[in-house]
Amino acid sequence: MRLLVCIIAFLPSGIFGQLGTTSSSFEVVSVKRNTSLQNVAGNRFGPKRMTWTNVSLKTLIEAAYELKDYQVAGDPPWVESARWDIEATTEITTNSDQKYRMLQTLLADRFHLRVHWESKEVQIYRLVVGKKGSRLKGSSRNEPTSGGAGTVVNRGMISGHQTAVSTLVYFLSTQLDRPIVDNTGLSGNYEFTLKWDPDDSQRPGEDGSVPTDSRSVSVFAAVQEQLGLKLEAAKGPGKVLVIDGVDRPSEN
Repeated sequence: MRLLVCIIAFLPSGIFGQLGTTSSSFEVVSVKRNTSLQNVAGNRFGPKRMTWTNVSLKTLIEAAYELKDYQVAGDPPWVESARWDIEATTEITTNSDQKYRMLQTLLADRFHLRVHWESKEVQIYRLVVGKKGSRLKGSSRNEPTSGGAGTVVNRGMISGHQTAVSTLVYFLSTQLDRPIVDNTGLSGNYEFTLKWDPDDSQRPGEDGSVPTDSRSVSVFAAVQEQLGLKLEAAKGPGKVLVIDGVDRPSEN
């Protein structure tokens, strides 16, 4: 059963920024095992509080270090299966970036998390132009559009107006949870709408392969048919957080 995660705060874009004079740890922390077997998890942030409900340690690690699933290695099975409720407070008003840095300290203190960074070969995708050529419609920054320049992303849809391929690559990578390297050579701004069926059965395998025995339109097929581009499975260098050691915490 796939856990439905309802995150009630956007993950930060730069948790490694300067913290100023803010404390690097929470003053009061409560960690308790969640045995409810519910399939909904979430978090809430206040100026002086951070609360996580029914989340795995894997989720907490990925949030604290701003990582995707494939960027964490060496974790024992319970890191993903066990669920936790965490409440942490501080006397100092903090922003989201600061709270995630403080979450790193919390994980080290309560879960005895020890980690190090490694550069290793990971599964990636290369975005290339298809055999029949790109179907992207070129646009100019000087040409007005009804909605203005920008990108709209919904479930199963990415729509770009005066948008660079690099922006398309970014949003595709968030959908596929894997790095994508732009090898199209396309440097202009484009108009496009990409639509697919967000079917979990069409998720790529470990080798990047995609099931073909489904009537759903996968994002891979949509990219090729609608944009004239192609996502190719490959391997490339990536930065990975390796777990050296971790313990189940004492609850309080």
